[in-house]
Amino acid sequence: MNSFNSHSDALDLLRRANPVLRQEVADRADSSIAVVGIIERAGDRLRDPERRLVRRRVVSVALLVLALLVVAAPALALRSNIVSFFSSPPPPQSVQTVVYRMAEGAPAGMDPGLIPDRARVVTSMQYGGVTRDLWVAPTKAGGLCYGWVGLGGGCDKFGTLPLDVSWGRTADGGAIAHVDGFVHWRYADNLELRFADGTIVRPPLTRVTAPIDAAFFSVDVPKSQQDAPHTLVAVSAVKDGEVVSTQEAPIGSLGRPNPLLDAEFAKSTHELAIKTAAGEAAIVTAPTRYGGRCVWLELAGQRYFVAYCEPARYSFDSFSIQPIVTDKTVLLAGTIGGSVDRLEIQFADGDRTVVKPSTRGFALYSIPPLHLTSGHEAELIAGLDRDGTQLTSYRLPRDGRCYSSLPKALAPAADCPNAPLP
Repeated sequence: MNSFNSHSDALDLLRRANPVLRQEVADRADSSIAVVGIIERAGDRLRDPERRLVRRRVVSVALLVLALLVVAAPALALRSNIVSFFSSPPPPQSVQTVVYRMAEGAPAGMDPGLIPDRARVVTSMQYGGVTRDLWVAPTKAGGLCYGWVGLGGGCDKFGTLPLDVSWGRTADGGAIAHVDGFVHWRYADNLELRFADGTIVRPPLTRVTAPIDAAFFSVDVPKSQQDAPHTLVAVSAVKDGEVVSTQEAPIGSLGRPNPLLDAEFAKSTHELAIKTAAGEAAIVTAPTRYGGRCVWLELAGQRYFVAYCEPARYSFDSFSIQPIVTDKTVLLAGTIGGSVDRLEIQFADGDRTVVKPSTRGFALYSIPPLHLTSGHEAELIAGLDRDGTQLTSYRLPRDGRCYSSLPKALAPAADCPNAPLP
């Protein structure tokens, strides 16, 4: 498991759950380590330095473990265990302290609105031979926060995320050793785990009644399934037998997880289009089956990542710009919002240009031929507020493994976030 070894790392994780600009976080955060303590030892989320530009929102991060006997297909349906929220006891004083610190430790703009005095201990599970209690609490906006005592915790501020998954890989990274998370009951009534050998498992769920209305799961994958031919490859939330949301396992041998699995492509809308040396480029959106929205770039018959699909009431990141590199041009595609009013592109020769987003917060810019040569290339992408103050920025590598300010004959490696999607 990855751990977060600094206050900054912890705040970055929390920012992705309720995003504000990094500078705003620095201005608002104090020296309290309460937030660090809550989200430390979080679920394994891949952290690639070249992926800082496109920061995925992590809505919840917890380590939950429950042994599960894997059965062969067809899938075995197991009834969920229903726990009454109002009949559950409040947490002991030591846990209440953690809950209150979690409620009070979030910087402004990232506060999930946890209601600490309504926290309840709803169940317990075994992890490494130790019984750990699970506490849950509602948020002011209709969502939930939760935590496993001694491990991690997290929040879904609005209660609109259908499926949340944390992945634990084997030591060599070649297979999944455990998986855990929750489904919101309004969107899903079952869960399916799909393995590389065709096995499908529906694990037991612990459902907590309103106002939480979510079912928690945890699976310790048997050793016999912890190799490439048998590993867990995907988790899906299911409603009335139909898949609502799917997440793929982050295993290198399987390729990069597809971030658009939840998009309803038949209902897609072209938001913004421009002509480029590589052909017409368009930012496209599509709804999800749970009221959310997905966005991507289409160019020369290929789809490219722009941002992760967002559930209802959540917004795309306020500064998430993806450089798309081809053999003919470099495009900047992404989302802008919040305090960021526009982009400023700064070039090596001193030139600058401003990019205004569309009315729905999308930006698409093709770097002109003059600035696709050495000494004239784009160097910095800055986010400015309405007064022209720089709020955040990203320095574009001249010739990085994934990102580049100059065209490249070879496409980025398949595991790069700006590589064509499958």
